[in-house]
Amino acid sequence: MPEILLHIPHSSKEIPPEYLADYLDCAELNETLLKLTDTFTDDLFSVDGVAKIIFPYSRAFCDVERFLQDEPMEKFGQGFYFTNGIYLKPFRNEINKDNVRDNFYKPHYSLIEKTLQTMDEPLLIDCHSFSNEIFPCTPFSVDVLPDFILGHNGKEKEIEICNVIDTYLVDLGFKVIINQLYNGSLSINNCDSIMIEINKRLYLSDDYLNKRNDYYKSKQLITTIIRQINEYKLSKCRSYDEFMKRKYNRLMIEQERILHDFRDEIDQIMEEEKTDIRKTKCKKTVMKNILNCLVISLLSILLLGCHDFLFQELGGKKKEKTENNSYELRPLDKLFINGFSISLEQIYIMSSDNTDNYVDYCFKNGNETANLLNYQTTDYNNTFLMYGLTQGMKWKVSKMIKEPKTTVIEHGYGTNYFTATINDTITYNYIYVKDDITLLTQYIVGDIYTYRSPDDHILKIQTIDANGKASYTNLVLEVIKEFDGTYLWLQTNNQYNITYSLTAPLTGSQVANEIAKGNYTLYLWNGLTTYKIGNNLYIPRFNSYVYVGSINQNGMINGYNKLYYRLKFIII
Repeated sequence: MPEILLHIPHSSKEIPPEYLADYLDCAELNETLLKLTDTFTDDLFSVDGVAKIIFPYSRAFCDVERFLQDEPMEKFGQGFYFTNGIYLKPFRNEINKDNVRDNFYKPHYSLIEKTLQTMDEPLLIDCHSFSNEIFPCTPFSVDVLPDFILGHNGKEKEIEICNVIDTYLVDLGFKVIINQLYNGSLSINNCDSIMIEINKRLYLSDDYLNKRNDYYKSKQLITTIIRQINEYKLSKCRSYDEFMKRKYNRLMIEQERILHDFRDEIDQIMEEEKTDIRKTKCKKTVMKNILNCLVISLLSILLLGCHDFLFQELGGKKKEKTENNSYELRPLDKLFINGFSISLEQIYIMSSDNTDNYVDYCFKNGNETANLLNYQTTDYNNTFLMYGLTQGMKWKVSKMIKEPKTTVIEHGYGTNYFTATINDTITYNYIYVKDDITLLTQYIVGDIYTYRSPDDHILKIQTIDANGKASYTNLVLEVIKEFDGTYLWLQTNNQYNITYSLTAPLTGSQVANEIAKGNYTLYLWNGLTTYKIGNNLYIPRFNSYVYVGSINQNGMINGYNKLYYRLKFIII
């Protein structure tokens, strides 16, 4: 039976402690660990019943996806043994290069080879994620990155499987490219191999530290893709039509087996009822006819739903349709279409456990003023994106504005490459918060992703300046909870700098001064090397320093990260 092996090489941030002394630039190391790690892919690509091999150490320590010889990235100091970090700054000596090669790189490949030798017709799936940012070490430069990148080595089976995945994802509304930007896949002993790269924006917070609140949807999507690959590989087919034919034949064989078993039972019953031959013959005929009808009905249901089962396996609520085949408008859709007003009742500070338990709230006496920080900012002079928020203040959401848009989508690869032009309509709303705060956001009527609840909408926020120019922000508001017609709940993405701590942190320049004086110790936190000053921990970022937490008496970290805002509004 054909088998799948998942290879997950870049999910870890770990560096063996005995090799930490090889690193000379902690700031460059931390940025490299943070942004070049395929964080959470060890969980994202894990599927029950499918074998996997996970490299347990960071690629900044040993990148098992790089060649030992003739590696293109070697000239940038990023071969299998990184000597330069994410910004191409030298950050590591080469004292232990041979040791890393002999004791980590080669044994890992030996493990893969031995595992593949135990498998029948194996398919290796190389599992990765890629950043939505372009870094100096990124081997390409584009304006817009896709949602998924697929790779193969040109073998017929590999191309077929990539095309099946491509068609499936494009039908769901994702942008997919094949053997572009990142191309090919890990090849070992001429084994069939494909690569799947998912954009981190689909499952990871913008600070690279936490799972998005809807992370499980991306995991469900990946699980479905891998199961489809397994189903497709089991079929051993050359085309979709042959795939469906083989599926049909397997169903027929199985149903015939079941029917045969039932008929044997009927014959046995008849042998025991020889006293009334005529009655027995009649009973046999009637029962066989009933069974045949049941089998035919069952086959019809299975075959009619076969395509949905194989290529639309994702869960979620099925959309209701009206007589003219359009999606039925929900109450939340109607609000955004016609415009509405809301009154701010409360702002909660939430923890990252995805429950309704809050750690604090802003409006305690009714006369407080709340300021929502600009996500992940290190600019202390331009910290707040929304400020002066008060209990009972009114926000106005404009009527939905529609504009036509033409999109060209690419499909396939090589001789199977083609483009399709889609004429679509962009819909967006203005949100008037205050006289000097206007937001622009897009709300999509209906639910284009089958795995997303119809009331679960992501609102990407732009700000509008005095000249009417819109600028993207890092703030995302998500409509959460089933809309009940009374309350509207909006939730932000994880806020790195929520001001919720009993310990006042230092500014970036103050931290730099303390480090220059030597008033710090190094402290390992969440796989990153931090500077411990007093009880506070800081990491270097963007030529400055960012506070990440405080150590209490028990050594636990109390900090800003892994918190977010939840805003409760009442519909006016």
